[in-house]
Amino acid sequence: VSEELLFRGVLLGWFDRLLVERPSSTSLLFLPDDGRYARRGIQGEGWRRWGAIVASSLVFAGLHVGNGPEGHWFGPDLLPLFLLAIALGWSTRQTGRLTPAIGIHMLLNGLTVTLILLGASSS
Repeated sequence: VSEELLFRGVLLGWFDRLLVERPSSTSLLFLPDDGRYARRGIQGEGWRRWGAIVASSLVFAGLHVGNGPEGHWFGPDLLPLFLLAIALGWSTRQTGRLTPAIGIHMLLNGLTVTLILLGASSS
């Protein structure tokens, strides 16, 4: 739960503000009014929203690398973790809630622990 609050609640929101929000009205007073800023908000917002998901996913994957059984720093863990984080960010964006991301994350962690325990008991 705390990871989802941090990565999807705080970081994704922070990257959204950094990458997606339009210029403030005071900054528009000092910029030429040729319509660029109004069009930019409509045309580019989707890609910038994905940029926020990708940025928070890179942080998530980077902080989780090395948690696997082999302890690889940069190996087979990075891509699956990054793709998981993309899916969690997308689900948060689509629903506007953290609940689906928390549920998916908990299910994956539970499955991982179960598989580790089953592997340890069969050895």
